[in-house]
Amino acid sequence: MTAATSSEQQPILPSAGNEKKNSSCVNAKCCMICACLSCLGVLLVVVGAYYFLVNFVTGIAIDGFVKEQTEWIYENCEGFVNMSNMADTAWWPGCGYNNFTKPNGCGEPCYSDEWISELRAFDREEKPGRIASYKSRPGKGYEDKDLEVVTLRGWLLPAAKGKAVHHPPPRIVIQHGFTSNSNKVRQIIMAVILRQLGFDVLVNNLRDHCYSDNSTARVVEWGHAYPYDLLGAWDYARRDPDGHLGGELPAAKVGLLGISMGAFTAVNSFSMEGDVPAAWVDSPPSAPGSVFEQGLGLEMASMGISFLGPIVKQPAWKNTEDYAKTKGVDLNEHLPTEMLPHGPETKRPFMIVGNKGDQTVPIEELYKIKGVAEEYPEKYDLSTWVNQGNCHDSSHCLDHLRLYSEYKAKLCVFWRKAFDMSTEGCQDESASKL
Repeated sequence: MTAATSSEQQPILPSAGNEKKNSSCVNAKCCMICACLSCLGVLLVVVGAYYFLVNFVTGIAIDGFVKEQTEWIYENCEGFVNMSNMADTAWWPGCGYNNFTKPNGCGEPCYSDEWISELRAFDREEKPGRIASYKSRPGKGYEDKDLEVVTLRGWLLPAAKGKAVHHPPPRIVIQHGFTSNSNKVRQIIMAVILRQLGFDVLVNNLRDHCYSDNSTARVVEWGHAYPYDLLGAWDYARRDPDGHLGGELPAAKVGLLGISMGAFTAVNSFSMEGDVPAAWVDSPPSAPGSVFEQGLGLEMASMGISFLGPIVKQPAWKNTEDYAKTKGVDLNEHLPTEMLPHGPETKRPFMIVGNKGDQTVPIEELYKIKGVAEEYPEKYDLSTWVNQGNCHDSSHCLDHLRLYSEYKAKLCVFWRKAFDMSTEGCQDESASKL
């Protein structure tokens, strides 16, 4: 029998050097696999954390900017509240809920006991006004669908006794802001000022707020239906169909004034309705997303994670906008910077007021709107007034409280010019206590 070759007789065994080399290769491959798995694990954790944070912030945005804050939008609207006691039952900066039966200086240095006493006396002694009822103006909204027409209600207040220069006096519609209503401090003070200057006033409540009827959507609509709510109030103030103010006035004698989100709304309405002769707006945001971004930045800074803000703000706000659309509401249906170019070429008076220290609507928002209006000098006779200073812990839309007399004098000049009236005596208002 032929002998087998050596290769057939025994297997080829690895040498000691080969064993070491193969072991190194196996270890290297294991290390690479472990490293890849570790990286994948870290990536999954990072992605998961990112989506968790986006969803968390989205929830905050939806709850804070879209869903109704019922505790606040109905505040001071229930029970036996009227113009004679409204200032007593409202919340005041520095004083909280204080019926002011005893002087205690809680408003200092922003406002004095004497000043609040005079304001309370004004509301008690003047004609009490009434709650008027009217419809929002019809319009088109998201996906070109008809907007729901809602019954609105607001305080219809006559000019102070002996202050009216014209009969019937010109009229101004005041629009409240976010989580607010006709019966809160900012609107109470503004109405007193305008009545003292000789103007009739309608303080409008947006749908789902205070005395107004609820809508089907029951969300904060920002640029969607709110401009039509304000225009419905303006229509009512102009026509006076119930005859409470002496009958219909020319459109040129009925203006708009907005505060915060109400200022945002007033700019939209002013741009949409060319017959509105003038608008005064205090601290208007250029878009709801800007207010969200500001609030998010402050909140994350307080938590020491401000670096995460730029990462999550855009997707979280996009989710918030999409949520509103599931309710049939486009928060950005009307935006001041997009609507202003559509106004008529009639050089209408337009005043924008803001405060450099505003932590709710940053002063940059004023400059955005101002920048657009300045591009159309044939459309707007633009004025701006920028202040700085706090009323206790807030600088948002409180300059008409903090700088009451100066603010009153500027309102006097602006509106009397807008209504083609003499401004004689307006500067005297800067020396008045109330």
